Amino acid sequence: MKMEHDALALAATCKGDEAVRCVDALLMARADPNAQSQPLVYAAKLGHNTEVRSVLSLLRAGADVDAQDAHGKTALMY
Repeated sequence: MKMEHDALALAATCKGDEAVRCVDALLMARADPNAQSQPLVYAAKLGHNTEVRSVLSLLRAGADVDAQDAHGKTALMY
C-alpha cells in the first residue's frame, strides 16, 4: 500500500479545506500516519504556515513526532 502512504504525505503538504478533508479521509481509510513517507515531516516541512489542520489530524492519528527525515530532522525542527 505504498501508494496510499505517499498520497497521505502529499495530501498533508497541501493547503485548504479539500486537502484537510483528503488527509482525514485517508486516515479514516487506515492510512498509516507513521508510514515510511513520513507524512508529518512533509506536512511540517512543505505545508503552509497558516495551514496546521493537517498536522493536527496526523498528530491525533498517532503520528510519531520523533520520526526523522533523511537529514535527521523531525517535524518539530521545521
